[in-house]
Amino acid sequence: MLALSWVAAQILPSCAKADPPSSSSPSPSPSRSLSSSQAQHKPAVAAAGAQQQSAPTPLEPLAVEDTIVVVAEIVLPSHADTRGVCFGGQILSWIDLTAGIAAKKLARGPCVTASVDSVQFLKPSVVGDVIILSAMVNRTFNTSMEIGVRVETESMRSGERKYCCSAYLTFVSIDAQGRPAPVRQVIPQSADESRRYSHAQLRRQQRLERRSRGEVIIPLEWNCFDDGHQLSKSLLPANELDQVPRRYAKQTLAHMTQVVLPGNANTVGVTFGGDIMAWIERCAYISASRLCRNVHLLSASVDSLHFLNPTRVGDIVYITSMVTAAFTSSIEVLISVYGENPLTGDIKHCNDAFMTLVTVDESGVPLRISNKFTPESETELARQRDSIARRELRLRARQKLRRNSNESIQQQILHVRRRSSDSNGLSAAPVQ
Repeated sequence: MLALSWVAAQILPSCAKADPPSSSSPSPSPSRSLSSSQAQHKPAVAAAGAQQQSAPTPLEPLAVEDTIVVVAEIVLPSHADTRGVCFGGQILSWIDLTAGIAAKKLARGPCVTASVDSVQFLKPSVVGDVIILSAMVNRTFNTSMEIGVRVETESMRSGERKYCCSAYLTFVSIDAQGRPAPVRQVIPQSADESRRYSHAQLRRQQRLERRSRGEVIIPLEWNCFDDGHQLSKSLLPANELDQVPRRYAKQTLAHMTQVVLPGNANTVGVTFGGDIMAWIERCAYISASRLCRNVHLLSASVDSLHFLNPTRVGDIVYITSMVTAAFTSSIEVLISVYGENPLTGDIKHCNDAFMTLVTVDESGVPLRISNKFTPESETELARQRDSIARRELRLRARQKLRRNSNESIQQQILHVRRRSSDSNGLSAAPVQ
């Protein structure tokens, strides 16, 4: 839920209740006068008690189902764009918040967001919808844990629920000094929990391999204060033979500055990762709008990102974005985030992210991009070449997510039919 360098199947909500205090627990006995021999041993007993009290008590393993958290949020006009569609960054912020609660339930202490795997937004949510977020800890490691979050949108008018997206987040438990702290284990009990438990290990290995390979990202500078209007060239064709208006990469440059306030941070003063992701999307919107005017934009996905360095209350956050590539109706935007301590002037690189936005009309139908995106420098050309491979990965991930979502829906229908047939003594009809 927070910031440092670091899709689940459907989660069925359940409530775990704490055991009530035992009535047989002995109440504190009234103080009595000590004999001389007892008085002599009192300092030693007190010292032993203090030593025992200072030793950290290891927490007992926790059942996976006891980490389940369900959060409902209503999409308000302040969460949405001019079409009334909820911003993807707002959903990412809610995802981070929900996952953070699950992490804290397990760790019984502060936790910070280390990384977020790529998120694909399949269905939009509009003003008045209810966003249902379900989270649980899939697996724990030494000081980190993987948390899966499933997001559904529910229409308040019809009651219909649709699958929106899923996310895997890595959280790290920290102690009072901000150092990584060991976390207790979770115990899977059902078949689904065991499957998620084993898959979490595979995903962790993939994350570590990606980090060891070190994808070459050429970040934007923190002080790119020139914007698209300063660098703007005419949208008229570059020459008589060029019939398509051009937009150059530098014309899409955008910059935002945010101050981390107490409301943007957790109990130890570290900025929420969800707030960083919401700011990232806003800046990406500005860049994409400078490529395509008079259209609506819809967040389609955000690639996996690692929080390299944290920012804290009082720090200044600089966010810079630029379009790296444009396809038929989608736009990839690179966003770089930096943090500055205003007391020392130290500036650190926090993270980079790639976000994909789609151009749509009033009805949400994708529109063909009319302007020709034109990179000029070698760096801009390299970013455009790399974007093609990233796009292929996103499309494959999106297709797999849709397939898994459809299979999950079919299984639910089959389950309902079986329950209905069992109660009526009929055989279940095949799912079409």
